[in-house]
Amino acid sequence: MKILELCLSPNLGGLELYVEKCINELKKDNEVLSVLKSGGLLASRSDEFVGFEKAFHNLPIFSAGKLAKIIDDFEAEVIHIHWSKDLFLAVLAKLRSKRKPKIVYTRQMEIPAEKKGAYHNFVYSHVDLMLTITKNLEGEAKRYLPESFSSKVEALYYGVEEPEKLLSEEERDSTRSKYGFSKDDYVVGLIGRIEETKGQYLLVDALADLPDLKSLIVGRAMEEEYLVGLKQEAKQMCGDRVVFEDFVNNPGEIMECCDLVLLATKNETFGLVLAEAMLHKTPIIGSNKGGVPEIVGDDESRGLFFESQDSQDLKEKILFAYENQDLMNEKMERAYTFAKEEFNYDNHYKKLNKIFRKLS
Repeated sequence: MKILELCLSPNLGGLELYVEKCINELKKDNEVLSVLKSGGLLASRSDEFVGFEKAFHNLPIFSAGKLAKIIDDFEAEVIHIHWSKDLFLAVLAKLRSKRKPKIVYTRQMEIPAEKKGAYHNFVYSHVDLMLTITKNLEGEAKRYLPESFSSKVEALYYGVEEPEKLLSEEERDSTRSKYGFSKDDYVVGLIGRIEETKGQYLLVDALADLPDLKSLIVGRAMEEEYLVGLKQEAKQMCGDRVVFEDFVNNPGEIMECCDLVLLATKNETFGLVLAEAMLHKTPIIGSNKGGVPEIVGDDESRGLFFESQDSQDLKEKILFAYENQDLMNEKMERAYTFAKEEFNYDNHYKKLNKIFRKLS
């Protein structure tokens, strides 16, 4: 089958890394052509792709003709898109092409408002399927997008790679010592981009009243000013109990050297960090918005969640985890079993292949 993977985002985050995985996994059983933004961060990591630049961002009629030629030359059967800003371009290109391929849109971000006007009715009338990364997002799509499109929406959880092996006790202790933590320290880890929406400041506020606990905050700062202010606040409120580390290529090892992994984003669509932590057998806590309750469990059977943006509630939940470590380990074991089944990496791409073939 011939699949065109389209992503003109200039950035490199969870969305773009998923595109990269789709390209690599789908090419095992299909012919895959990657159309990526010229000079973009995703393109810089790719060996084979077609570089593309929109002629006009808001009215991409000329770019649509260029993309339509790529579609026809490749004889694409499916266009798989990911970035919302590529949707209109893909629809116009489909209409201008001779092939008229199916459009599958993997939606990874929340839908913040109703989209049922003439423009969205037109666009979604030419989209053949929307895959959402959580059931919560599937519900949003069915509520906020044109009613005629609701039958073309279905959830497909991410596939998350399971580690080949977990750290030994000796390796775990060695990793902790690199960051200044002893074997007996209780460490709360927060891993992700350093920016206000990710809620690192909530952890600092919570930790200020928990003098026996420490924290490891890992990620690259989007704005240096925010990171500088966050470090100053952490120093004033928590002394040396908060350790900062830049982006790492081995987040799983970091998770395993923590006693609790936190996702503090205001409204996380999925919560990939939590899913990864589950497979690395580390207890989890997340805010009660977006898709996080699906991962943690509405009954908190697989972890804990706190009231989004409420540092006081976060403090109480972290303290509960600290004081009930045996219970948290029981939740962790249930979380591990759940993640192995629901987020199975190979099964995800088998399902995606089957979906594409069913459409063609």
